[in-house]
Amino acid sequence: MQAAPSNIKTLPVSEILDGARKGNLPFLKRLCDLAKENFTLDKLDVLINHIVSIERTRVPVGLKQADAGWMSFLALSDLRRWILVNPSLRGQTVKRIKSALRAVEYWAHWSIRSYHESYVDGKFFPEMKTDSQATACLNTARVFYELMVVDDELFDAMKDSKDTLDLALIWWTATQNLEPPIIACQIASLDKDFSRGDLLTEAFFELAAQNPKGVAQALLSERICDVDLFTKRTIQRMRMALKLEYISEPGYIAPGPKIENRFIQTVVEVTNNLLGADPRIAQSLINARAPGIFMEVLSAISKRMVKEYERRARLVDKSALERMAKVVLRPTECVVTWATCVSRPLFPTILDVLDNGLIEMLGECVSIKLKSVTVEHADSLPIILRTFNRVWSAYPKILPTLFREYSKHLHTAALKHGYNAELTDAIMPVYLGMKNHSQYLKHKNRVDVCDNLNHYEVRDQTLKVRLPPKTCSRCHAVLYCSKSCQEEDWIHRHGNECEKMYAEYLEHNHDDTWYSSNMRSFQLSIILYKYEIRAPLQGLGAGVQGGGKQVAIMDMTSPLQMKFEMLDEFIKKTSSLIPKYKQKRYNDLITRFRESRTTAGDDDGSPESRFSDSRLMDGIFRFGELNAHLLVLFRRSRERGLSGLNPHQKNELNQLLSDGFLNHNPKNSKSDFDVECSLVYFSPFINTQPFKTWARAKYPIG
Repeated sequence: MQAAPSNIKTLPVSEILDGARKGNLPFLKRLCDLAKENFTLDKLDVLINHIVSIERTRVPVGLKQADAGWMSFLALSDLRRWILVNPSLRGQTVKRIKSALRAVEYWAHWSIRSYHESYVDGKFFPEMKTDSQATACLNTARVFYELMVVDDELFDAMKDSKDTLDLALIWWTATQNLEPPIIACQIASLDKDFSRGDLLTEAFFELAAQNPKGVAQALLSERICDVDLFTKRTIQRMRMALKLEYISEPGYIAPGPKIENRFIQTVVEVTNNLLGADPRIAQSLINARAPGIFMEVLSAISKRMVKEYERRARLVDKSALERMAKVVLRPTECVVTWATCVSRPLFPTILDVLDNGLIEMLGECVSIKLKSVTVEHADSLPIILRTFNRVWSAYPKILPTLFREYSKHLHTAALKHGYNAELTDAIMPVYLGMKNHSQYLKHKNRVDVCDNLNHYEVRDQTLKVRLPPKTCSRCHAVLYCSKSCQEEDWIHRHGNECEKMYAEYLEHNHDDTWYSSNMRSFQLSIILYKYEIRAPLQGLGAGVQGGGKQVAIMDMTSPLQMKFEMLDEFIKKTSSLIPKYKQKRYNDLITRFRESRTTAGDDDGSPESRFSDSRLMDGIFRFGELNAHLLVLFRRSRERGLSGLNPHQKNELNQLLSDGFLNHNPKNSKSDFDVECSLVYFSPFINTQPFKTWARAKYPIG
């Protein structure tokens, strides 16, 4: 490096500019210092000229060019400070840097590639063996982070660039001493609780949040790394949250100085966005137990938070505790969604999340919430709790474990500290639902299921005992109460659909994507349970209004009321969702409902009126990434007093009335229904993308 003149600090700016243009490093360094104090476009032009010198060759042609270009590149890390000094030059500054953006990317790649240890057989090697190698990686991230957050126009030009996306993957996968390097930085955030983060994580997050599909494509191209390495580094980064000790005191009381608050948030959001960008990335993360490991970290952070609360309860500003709810609850919402919406296989993934303290952690959050005032991110809590409904209603074998954990930790915590209205709305419906529907884990308590549409005409009336249902031995998709019903349905319907159902069975039976007959009988029992409570109280009558038949529609994972659609409108919406091989069964079911007679008044007990009223209901359950619809045709068997409600139904009825979900006063009657027949079809979950992508903030300068 050239020696600096002794009087360089007193030289006029014009001489500094001339020396810097010639590549004199002391003059160039002095120019960078002057730009921090008095930024002008002529100073920027000198730096840009040195940066674009690499544009044609992509590598510096000599040591002098390399030193001058690299110093000019590093000077861009002061971009926000320059604009703060002279805001009027923001537009011109961004325009000049944007014109040199490709050259900026070339310098970044060159700085990493210049170390032969960084590449093995032409492939990027993520382990940084020297401090200078690590410094080069961190410097490129610092420069690019400044460019990304200073202006939306500049960021838009960067986020779709292949070279920038490749750099982002280098930042994410690089390690030092076999661990991801962590360096605290002041981030561009309007939230004072998350004012500090990790530089490499923040730089990668900006791109993953705004262009997840572009990052996914760069990852799948394997120019930098494969999906499995990316997954490994993602899990390593999450675990690093437990090792961050830059400040001796935990940061949950005064979170500003700490970086793990923001660190956890960004790692989860990065994973969240890329899970939704490509199923191959999602499957790799699920196979590596990412939901369970993330839950383990969040649970540990929650315990640390509660311990700090108990130790300093009298000294704590309650608003600080409230803000900390988003450190745990928002990421937990994402983790629960991964486990319930994108997992294959789903059952062991959910158990892994439960075993790593999900319910206990929620109980801790509830305890703190009840001891303080309104939690800022409390909306995550009911979302997580409603997700449990999605799990156990679609996968009944998870219900015993889930209910045990829920009762032990979450329900107990709320009882101990006293329910408030918000928590009652969130916790109690889920608790009652799991408690009431546990009865259907026993097959003897479930409704009779027979897929023969003419079941009541064909069945053997002499049978006095309930026989186990018969399943088609080939497709395993249909159930019959007797051999005579099986033979009848084979002739009219199942003979034409069995082969297609068998193909579906072979395709999906190896994982949790097979919708089994056991699952259907469990869900039919839930539908009947809820329908018998709600139908009379909501004035449904016989399903007829304005001279036309109505279809009742209810999302079975929420406590909301039923909706109703006219039959013709319902057919228009659903007919395209029915597979061709099920069309005849669907049409026959609709015809049976359309032609059914309705009676008014009380049942007289006669055989004619016993099966005169039919009701059609579309019960909606979540099934992974889909909505599973059970289209059920009910027969009203009789009317009886409310004394006919079983204890579980009485409890739920009282809860619904007290919560205002039912707007009609109970009548002194309750309809008993039989399931005449049912049909399963699927539709895309309206919120198939369950991940909340963060909107890009308007970052402050300074």
